[in-house]
Amino acid sequence: MVINCVVKNGPKISPTYEKAVCTELVIGVLKNFIKLTEEDKKRIRIITDENIYQLRSTNSPIPKGVYYALTKNGKGIPISKLENVQPGDFVQFWTLTWGHCGFVKSIDIANKTMELYSSFPST
Repeated sequence: MVINCVVKNGPKISPTYEKAVCTELVIGVLKNFIKLTEEDKKRIRIITDENIYQLRSTNSPIPKGVYYALTKNGKGIPISKLENVQPGDFVQFWTLTWGHCGFVKSIDIANKTMELYSSFPST
């Protein structure tokens, strides 16, 4: 259901790379399934006055974005093992310099790759 919603509505929510924001795509899709509070949206957008890189180094839940938003209020189920990841699951990840979120399209554990539906063209 989530994947169908992303495929159908994703181009309307994030029509071009220049206008695309991964968090807004996630929020735009999620609101078709659950009611999001302003606090949920803030958590998905990772809005904080604190240093995000310092928060990451202390394993704070704030940089976990959509994962934190959905599990904090019991609207989502945390997945801690890669073998349990399914298409349509929400994902938040970080490189050394930036974060990104989206929806799992596929995962290949053996080759350590994941394909996403998101606002970033290469995903």
